[in-house]
Amino acid sequence: MKVRLITNADCNRHPRWLKVERDYHVLEIYIYKDGKIDIRLISDQNGTPAIFPLSDFQIVCRKVYEGWSFEFFTDGAICLGPISWLESNFWEKYFDDDPRAVNIFDNEVKKILA
Repeated sequence: MKVRLITNADCNRHPRWLKVERDYHVLEIYIYKDGKIDIRLISDQNGTPAIFPLSDFQIVCRKVYEGWSFEFFTDGAICLGPISWLESNFWEKYFDDDPRAVNIFDNEVKKILA
């Protein structure tokens, strides 16, 4: 799935993290019980994966990537993304520079960008 940051997005939510009118590959989708949807993208600042509201974007490609799965959370939220990222505490491990998590992340991103 690809999205484009729209010109009327609240850029104060992501200063220097993203560029208006640029396309981004969606790495994960979070759907909350209240209907809010967030997406994880690789930001332009240091290539850091970060979460942004889908409402700031236009969907330019709806294709869901091979190897994605979903997880239901106890609060009613759903996450859709690479199955290897749905393991417990994956993102905490990634941001703590756990070598295994970083390797898993890099491999999945290569598949998404291919």
